[in-house]
Amino acid sequence: CIVPELFDRSQKLVLALLDYVETHNASVTAGASAFDSVTIPVFRFTGISIDYPRGEDGDLDGMVHPRLQGRDFEEIRDGDPLFKTFAGAEKTFSREEYKVPKEKETIYPVFINEAAYYEKKIAVMLFDKGEKTFQKLR
Repeated sequence: CIVPELFDRSQKLVLALLDYVETHNASVTAGASAFDSVTIPVFRFTGISIDYPRGEDGDLDGMVHPRLQGRDFEEIRDGDPLFKTFAGAEKTFSREEYKVPKEKETIYPVFINEAAYYEKKIAVMLFDKGEKTFQKLR
């Protein structure tokens, strides 16, 4: 489905990228050779994907918790609700259970309950946040 807020944000991003390319090309044409360092935040996949709760037979036994749904890129901590079983029980996030390395201080769930990952048995993917510095023409 198309989410209007995400569509608008994506459109603004594409327009900003086009503005950047235009400015860059104008700088190159004008003979610019001086660079500035720019640092931006980036999210990095930790290599950890979490499947939906399943019964012994492999069938689904729960869903993404309503308080997690729609909260991609927001920090998740030990004890935060992760899933709700069909019987109504709450399953919480545990760094230990999902083997999140200690050096990954802050963890962000991404692609929460994405339909494209359902058949791959991925309910949530875990990311951490860092920075990337690159050079751009002035």
